[in-house]
Amino acid sequence: MIFPPEIISTMNLESPLGFAALILFSLGGETKAHINKSALQHDSIRISFSSQKIGTIRAITWRFEKNGKLFTILDSTEKPYYIYDSQFRDRLLMSDDLYTMTITDLTLQDAGVYTVDVTDTNGSADIYSFNVTVYEPTPLPTITTHEEKDRERCNVTLICSVPSSSSDLSYYWKSRHQDSTYQPYSNGSIIQISVPPDHQDMEYLCIVHNPVDQKNVSTSVKSCSGNRSSSLFSRSHFFIIPLLMALIILLVTIIFIYLKNKKRHRASEEHKHKENRNTEIDYIEVTTQPREDSQRVEMENNQNRGKPPPQKMKAETVYTTLQHPQPTYT
Repeated sequence: MIFPPEIISTMNLESPLGFAALILFSLGGETKAHINKSALQHDSIRISFSSQKIGTIRAITWRFEKNGKLFTILDSTEKPYYIYDSQFRDRLLMSDDLYTMTITDLTLQDAGVYTVDVTDTNGSADIYSFNVTVYEPTPLPTITTHEEKDRERCNVTLICSVPSSSSDLSYYWKSRHQDSTYQPYSNGSIIQISVPPDHQDMEYLCIVHNPVDQKNVSTSVKSCSGNRSSSLFSRSHFFIIPLLMALIILLVTIIFIYLKNKKRHRASEEHKHKENRNTEIDYIEVTTQPREDSQRVEMENNQNRGKPPPQKMKAETVYTTLQHPQPTYT
C-alpha cells in the first residue's frame, strides 16, 4: 500500500528521538489512519492530515478523547469555526485550511487520542486518529562507584541512577580510552568492571533516555596501580595504629598518676590545716598563798608590830600547752 506523501510527512517529529507509527486502511469508501506520536513536556507538537477530498470537503471536526471523555476542539460547521476546550485555551494554532493543528507548551494532561473527521459533499468520511504521548524531560543522572581491591585486580561497580520513578527510562553505557571515540559497552543501569594491573584509565558514559529526550553523565575508572599504592598505604595502618594506641595508653596512664598524686598532696595539706586548727593554748593562773588560820595570823601580827607590813606574795603564772590527741586514720 502506498501512503500519500502528506500522511507520511506527519511521521516526522520535532524531536530526533520522537517516533510515530502509522496504520492506514480503507473500509467501505472510508479511509481511517492511526498515528502514534510522542513529544516532550513544554515542547510543541504538530498534527496534520491530508485528504483526497480536496475541493469537495463539507466539514472538518477535531476532537480530543481522554479517560473516556470526548471534547470537541473545532467544528467547521459552526460559526465561528473554533470551539476550544479550556484545557487548550491560548495554546492551539490552526492552519488556514484546518488541516494542521499545533499545540504549544505541552502538559502531561495533553496526552490522549486526537481525531479529525473529514466529510465530503457526498457524505463519505475520512477519519484520522493521533495517539499522542507526552513525556517529562529526562532527569540528569548520577554515577555511584563501589570498589573492591585485592592484590591482583580491582573490581569496580558503576551504578547510574536518576531522581525519578518513571518506567519509561532506559539506560545504556559507552566507553572510551583517552581521546578515542565512544564505543557501545553495555545496557542497564549497573555495570561491573574487573580492572587488571596493567589497566589504563577508561571513561564510561551513562546515557539515560525516554522516547523523546536523553541525558548523560561520565566518570573515569583509574588505573589499578593507583589503587595498589592505596592498598600499600592501607597495609601501613597495621603498624601505625598499634603505635598510636600504645602512645594513647601511655598518655592516659601519666595523666592518671599525676591526678592521683595531686589528690594525695591536697589531702595531706588539708590534714595539716585541721591539726593546726585543733591545737589550743590554755592559760591557768596559779597563785601560792600560805594557809591563814587565826592563831598564826595573831602571832604574826604580834611579832610584826611596829614593823613595816610585809610585802604581798607575787602571783606566778605557769604556761602549758594542751593538745588534743591526734586522730587515727585508717
